[in-house]
Amino acid sequence: MKEPNSIEELEILAKGTIEEKKKAASYGYQPILDILKNDSSEEVVKFAKLIDVDDDLKLYKADESNESAKENFNKSYKSYMSYYYVKMIAIILGVIMEIIATITLLNTYNNSVWYWFIAGIVLLVISVVFNSIANRKYEVYIVDKQNLIQTNSIYEAAKAKFNNLINGIENGYK
Repeated sequence: MKEPNSIEELEILAKGTIEEKKKAASYGYQPILDILKNDSSEEVVKFAKLIDVDDDLKLYKADESNESAKENFNKSYKSYMSYYYVKMIAIILGVIMEIIATITLLNTYNNSVWYWFIAGIVLLVISVVFNSIANRKYEVYIVDKQNLIQTNSIYEAAKAKFNNLINGIENGYK
């Protein structure tokens, strides 16, 4: 059996045979576990209680955590990259303004040259501010990346345990 596609599929399994009830419980969806802990079959009740006690066996919970970590990672990545690009644009514009001011100063000296120098310096200062913000966003990105790796490994372990449980149920192990 593969992972259930919907909660409705789990609810249908939870109303079926003992084997189907065990399959529904093995996904670890808490409302289904609560229903199956009060089932008429003692075998199903014990199995549901076993799954309920061990968080490592709850694939549903691991799946939700993994999806949440993916969303956080994508948000922090986009935020970091946007500040990084703004920083780079400010640096490039600042350097271009300084080059224009230097060329203008060397070719013709007039008062408008200082406006180019000042604008270039202001853009370079702005780039320093965006650099510090981008560095903070990068730290958040790294933490979210590590969190994603951790939750992904937990999800993969829970998925492997889920598959082992399903294989055991299908092969008649109790």
